[in-house]
Amino acid sequence: MRVIFAVFIFQFLTLSIHSQRVFKKGEVNEKSLRKEAKLDRMVMNYGIQFNFGPTYTMTGKTKSYNITDNSGARGVYTLDPSGRLGFNAEFGYTYFPLWKGIPIPALKKSRILDYIEGGIGFKQLSGKEETHIDFKNALGEITYSEDGIGKFRNNFVYLRTSFHSIVFVGKAKIDKSRKYYIDNAIGFNLDYNIIQGNKTYEDPGLSYIPVQNFHNPFVAQLNYSLGFGIRLDRAWMFIPTLNLPILGFYEWNGFNANMNWFSSKYWPIQFSFKFMKLREKNRSECKGARLNDIDKQMLREHRKNN
Repeated sequence: MRVIFAVFIFQFLTLSIHSQRVFKKGEVNEKSLRKEAKLDRMVMNYGIQFNFGPTYTMTGKTKSYNITDNSGARGVYTLDPSGRLGFNAEFGYTYFPLWKGIPIPALKKSRILDYIEGGIGFKQLSGKEETHIDFKNALGEITYSEDGIGKFRNNFVYLRTSFHSIVFVGKAKIDKSRKYYIDNAIGFNLDYNIIQGNKTYEDPGLSYIPVQNFHNPFVAQLNYSLGFGIRLDRAWMFIPTLNLPILGFYEWNGFNANMNWFSSKYWPIQFSFKFMKLREKNRSECKGARLNDIDKQMLREHRKNN
């Protein structure tokens, strides 16, 4: 009887130990499956981008002019333009071409053009102009003075596209890819002023109105952008960006990107907090999908550790 009981206990303990081992092995397999599922995700060469941030209008220095009026008025008027804050918001696409480009050995780049992006957005450009006038008599003495101020907020919808080249900096990496990079781009924007700002000075106004010019509602510009890219993971990137128009094709205002309003010129600049998200798909959904160098290295490390 004791022998039978001892055999029973031995079999029970053996089954218990075996069950625990199977359970622990199951935990390991679950972790492995999670790793394999992550590795099975493939980053595509296209995605979305969205950005938002402030705008500001840069202006020139305060300038003074002599009054020229057929009514015989004499004097000097001073124009003092200044910028004001606005905002912008945009949503669009991003695309990394698959073709080979022109290499830049000095920068360790395989091609000049790295990706293309575009979008549709809304932006508000705002500014202010203050005018001081000293009226004088025939002897050049000031008889009286006037002050006036004009403020405007122009609201644009726009289409934009740009062509980007990136240069990696630093040694930090995410999934074997460099984490930080400098982002340079040349692009074009087409804007339309759907809600125009004020075209008259605030009351009481001025008795003498200097010559005024107002930019056409339609705007076409060449622009340059400079950003600092931060890779958040395999698919997400964060790129704070400064966007500067460098040439206005329409309305032509010389070899610059200034925009007229009241009697002054304003140069709009834009700062954006841009986020980029590349699409991810399971490799099983991609027929003929091939592993890139990063994925191959990850699989090698995974197999080596397991």
